Amino acid sequence: MTFEVQRSMMSRRQVLKGMGLLGLGAMGLPILGGCGGGSGGGGGNGGGGETIRIASIRWSAEDIFFNAVQYGQELEIKRLRDEEGINVEFTVSAASDESEQVNAMQTQLDSGIQGILHTPWRGEAMIPLLNQANERNIPVVTHNLIVPEAPQNHVAVDNVEAGRLAAETLVRRLEELRGPDWAEEEGLIIATRCFTTQAFDIARFTGFEEVFNPILEANPNLTLEVFETNCNADEARTGVEDLLSRYGNDALRAVWSIEGTGAVGGIIPALQNRNLMFDADDPKHIPISSIDGTGPEMEAISRGQLDHASQQPTIGEGIMSMRLLVETIRNDGQIPEALRGPVVYEDAQEVWQPLDVVEDDRFDGQWYQLPIVEIPRDIPPDSPDSWPNQIEGEVEGASSECSCGVVNA
Repeated sequence: MTFEVQRSMMSRRQVLKGMGLLGLGAMGLPILGGCGGGSGGGGGNGGGGETIRIASIRWSAEDIFFNAVQYGQELEIKRLRDEEGINVEFTVSAASDESEQVNAMQTQLDSGIQGILHTPWRGEAMIPLLNQANERNIPVVTHNLIVPEAPQNHVAVDNVEAGRLAAETLVRRLEELRGPDWAEEEGLIIATRCFTTQAFDIARFTGFEEVFNPILEANPNLTLEVFETNCNADEARTGVEDLLSRYGNDALRAVWSIEGTGAVGGIIPALQNRNLMFDADDPKHIPISSIDGTGPEMEAISRGQLDHASQQPTIGEGIMSMRLLVETIRNDGQIPEALRGPVVYEDAQEVWQPLDVVEDDRFDGQWYQLPIVEIPRDIPPDSPDSWPNQIEGEVEGASSECSCGVVNA
């Protein structure tokens, strides 16, 4: 299958140039060994400059997505040292566990840290700690997931948009494969969810509902089945196979997956097991969409098994979260004028720019919205602008290779 790359869609996702991320793998840029260098040096021009102490409390070191985000944070540390003479002492605590994150956050708050980067495992559990950080004038930048009703600035894509784009792709593909009247016939639509109480899950599924609810209401012959997978591929596969056993192979029309692990490791194998994998231009093809844009998703798109991934620019998430936190620390806890929005890096040409800066009633602070990259509609899966290609050969459990005090890995 050959996908048409629509460059006209790239107004917010321009091809990387200059010092950006283009060709990162070809540069051979390693994971940063000292994560900043501290007062003892590091490379470039920053050996004797200002030193800032930052901690990151993130998900497990086995999570390649957040390893790529950390890689972006380390790239920004290197830029700060080489270009601005600023050293960052960077301590990383990696745990996909509520109590471990709580303990790590408290330890860092008590250590005299100057700023915190955070991706919560359970946001509600971290509210008292972010309030404590605010009382101590320690700025916090969350990324990917928020801590609700707490002071923070936040860097992430709009998950509602990610879910909506994935759903719109399914509709577009069904029209291409089965014609404009596809919804009038009986059929089954499957949607998976991870954790129905998590903010990202709710937002992504809201985007799905914005697209499909009107279609389902207008076409009572269509059936929607939604089930929770706990972001587990085996549970995704079992759920799909159970539904196919109940409704029959011929009923299935499309599958919307809330994340990539379930799509590639669960849904596609389930369809293969039921002999439901057809060429992408075959009218019997079952469109599948996902959200995240990991390496396995790129491979599945290249094979014609997966029709869409709403990709989050992970390295850009890392760069921007670190940059925002450092500049806030340097500006006495206030966001500097250059980063106040309503749009930042409007004229830049990196794939994660520009960013809209908006207020959100779920938390107290500014939300820096990263653009979503639609694969393969914006760029093909083998593009050097796709983050799995940027980190290939560079990130293999980024946390475990960082000699800056990773705990709970």
